[in-house]
Amino acid sequence: MINIVSAAHSSVGKKIVTGLTGLALILFILVHLAGNLTLYFGASAFNGYAAFLEEIGHHMLLPVAEVCLAAVFLFHIVAGVSVALRRREARTVPYYKAADAAHTSTKTSSSLTMIWTGSGLFVFLILHILQFRIANVMTPPAQRNLYNLVVNVFHQPLYVGIYTLVMLGLGLHLRHGFWSAFQSLGLNNKRILPFLYGFAVLFAVVIALGFLAIPIYMYTAGVATLPVGGH
Repeated sequence: MINIVSAAHSSVGKKIVTGLTGLALILFILVHLAGNLTLYFGASAFNGYAAFLEEIGHHMLLPVAEVCLAAVFLFHIVAGVSVALRRREARTVPYYKAADAAHTSTKTSSSLTMIWTGSGLFVFLILHILQFRIANVMTPPAQRNLYNLVVNVFHQPLYVGIYTLVMLGLGLHLRHGFWSAFQSLGLNNKRILPFLYGFAVLFAVVIALGFLAIPIYMYTAGVATLPVGGH
C-alpha cells in the first residue's frame, strides 16, 4: 500500500494519474454530450432522460456516480497542476514566445494554457452544477422540468456568451489533453502519436461544436418552454 502511495506521488505516478483521470473525464464528456443531444427532441425526451438517470438503481446510482466523478475531477486537477508546476520549476529558461511551435514540437497554445483553461472549466463546472443540478433537486418533484430550466437559461444572451467562451476553452483543453493522456500512459510510439495528435484536434472541434450548438440553437430558434408540470 505504501509503495502504491509513493508511486502515485512520483512524477511518473502523477502523469499516470493525470492520464487515467483525463480519459475518464473524456468518457464523461462524451456521455454528457450524448444526453444533452436529447434536447433537440423536445421536453419529453430530455426530461425522460433526466428522470431515467435519477431513478436508475433505486435512486442510488446517480449520487454514487457523482461522488466518483467529483473524486476523478479532484485527482485530475491536483495531479495535473502538480505536473505542470514541476515542469515550470525544471525549465530554467522560459519560452520566448507563447505560440504554436513547428510540427516536430508538441508545444502549442493549447499546451501552454492547460492550467488556465482547466481552471476556467473547473469554475464553470461549479456554476453549472449550481445552476442546473442543485436548482433542479431543490425544486419540488411535481414542479421539476429540467427542460424548461435549460431553455430559460439559454434564452439569455449573457449565459449563451459565457457558455460559448467556456466551450472554446474546453476545445483548447481537449486539443492537448486528449493525446497527452495517452502519452502519459506510455503510448509514446512515434507511429501512434501523430495519429493521436491529429485525432485530438478533430475530437476537440467536434466536442466543442457539439456543446456550443445547443445554446445557440435554443437562443436563435426561440425554443419554447412548457407549463410547469408539463413533460
